[in-house]
Amino acid sequence: MTRKAIIIGNNTGYNATTFLSGVNRDLNNYPRYLKNNVGGAWYDFEIEIIHNKGRQTIINAIRQCNTDYSFVVFSGHGFINQADGLTYICVDGNYICETELKTNSLKQSLILDCCRTEESISEIAGAFGDVSSHFEKGGQVQRLSEAQKRIIRNARNKFDYALSKADYGQFRGYACSVGQTSGDNPSLGGVFSTALMKEGIKFSKINKEKYWMTIREAVNKTIATLENDPFTSQIPTYMTIPDSIRKTAPFAITNNLLNQ
Repeated sequence: MTRKAIIIGNNTGYNATTFLSGVNRDLNNYPRYLKNNVGGAWYDFEIEIIHNKGRQTIINAIRQCNTDYSFVVFSGHGFINQADGLTYICVDGNYICETELKTNSLKQSLILDCCRTEESISEIAGAFGDVSSHFEKGGQVQRLSEAQKRIIRNARNKFDYALSKADYGQFRGYACSVGQTSGDNPSLGGVFSTALMKEGIKFSKINKEKYWMTIREAVNKTIATLENDPFTSQIPTYMTIPDSIRKTAPFAITNNLLNQ
């Protein structure tokens, strides 16, 4: 199955004066997560990073995405438009509505790590530790042994198999509920994104008969984590389009080998 990840980050954005240093961390952490075995051992050419670009550059990348599965992430400023109740992201010189971040893929996930109020975001600290320190040696190293190559093939096969079981449609994950702000930690990244990837890392180390965790399951675990965290008041949420989707795309896979 073909895949495409589009990781979008904007440190400021249109009409937003606060500089979000954590965006740079998200732009590093998401590709590292995806390329690691836990994320499905994505290849470099399957991942596009768009940093501090304008509306047209982003829209073009979205419209040109025609793979079986797309994984789109935005990290930066955002708000709810009172006129239509939709989430808008702040990019260089303009805004983009969440509905415009829908690719041509039959199966897709969209993660919006941004505020959902019309107020300016403020940077707050999280308490999750350094996500990047948890990554194992994976996907894109040179001179791999045959055993390492087999593990990478196995990771991709497991991810593709789980993806084949997912329903058609789009999953949208939001860093916070309507009316809330999303935390940005300069040294770690977005509070939501950091916690989400940590849930994936934890799952990957567990040997289970079901060797993948869906994006819906990962977000639900992140919701539970942040609800019980005294350092933040943001509560993530999500929706599926159509709302009848039962099986969403995979987000994490375990280290145990797939029986072939």
